[in-house]
Amino acid sequence: MIVTPDHETDRCSDGVVLLPRSLLVCSTTHLSSLQDTQHLQVQDDFFTQLHVNGQEMEGKAAQTLREFVETGKRPEVPPKSTAESCKVLLSKAAEVGGYEIAKEMFDLLLLGRLVDPGPQIVAPLLQCKLDRNDLPGSIEVAEYIYKNFNTLPKRMEILIRLMQHNPPTEENLLPVLKRDGSQTQQDSDLLGRMFELVQACYGPAQAQHDLLFASLESGYPDAAWLVLQTLGGDVDGRQVLRMCKIYAKNQREVALEHLLVASKGITNIDRLKICELLLDAYTISNEAVGEKALSLWTSMQEEGLTPSPTFLSNLATLLEKCEIKVPFQGQ
Repeated sequence: MIVTPDHETDRCSDGVVLLPRSLLVCSTTHLSSLQDTQHLQVQDDFFTQLHVNGQEMEGKAAQTLREFVETGKRPEVPPKSTAESCKVLLSKAAEVGGYEIAKEMFDLLLLGRLVDPGPQIVAPLLQCKLDRNDLPGSIEVAEYIYKNFNTLPKRMEILIRLMQHNPPTEENLLPVLKRDGSQTQQDSDLLGRMFELVQACYGPAQAQHDLLFASLESGYPDAAWLVLQTLGGDVDGRQVLRMCKIYAKNQREVALEHLLVASKGITNIDRLKICELLLDAYTISNEAVGEKALSLWTSMQEEGLTPSPTFLSNLATLLEKCEIKVPFQGQ
């Protein structure tokens, strides 16, 4: 099954989060005991606010959470609310305390049956490694997560970071594409290990598509071409098109430009549609992209791609806006 990679991340943006009242109440000076929380004025019987800093999170919050879990109590709120609070707790723990405290919190939440270890819950364990640029540690955590919970969050972010750290070449990328899962966890090829994880979780075809998109997003069209050649007739044109729409919407025109370079001669990729999406990205860009748009049209003529009337109309509007002469008759 081909699964479109997600690019979303779940991060906590401030130091105030909602948590179970029975779990912990921290301030910048002290951590209230469980008994002391009973008189607090809160929105309901389960939530209150938590103000944390790194030192308190590392010590007192984990201790209080452990004490709560040991009581065997269960929250009296919908599971979705509990999961959301715990997700934010783990994100904050990863941000201010690092992997060890986040892992301790995670283990306690599992022990107390407060969360299910889905992608959003386990993602902070990876995020704290990525935030500290610990790529070997990121792979180790990803291997732990997949082995124990059969999920693989942030896989695209990890692949992109690995390529940025060690630029892909034909020499080091071909062995990755040929990997079959027989290597060991002690393997020093981090990209290869991550590729095998994606293979195991989503299948070989999705793993190769992930490498394709990571190559485009990290700025390596030659690597993307190599992946496309390896995929051959197994290229999923629909998935490629879905990603192109995401790139256009998010003004990732460079990734689209790289795909046009890499996909020349690939018959099951709709290059005309990619050109249209690239023009859309140029149109909503705040940059001066008139010359790029004109160059795109020229390349289409050379390749024999026939632009639609809508494409030509949009191109003419963009060129006029950039004060560039329109080289064709109005449609």
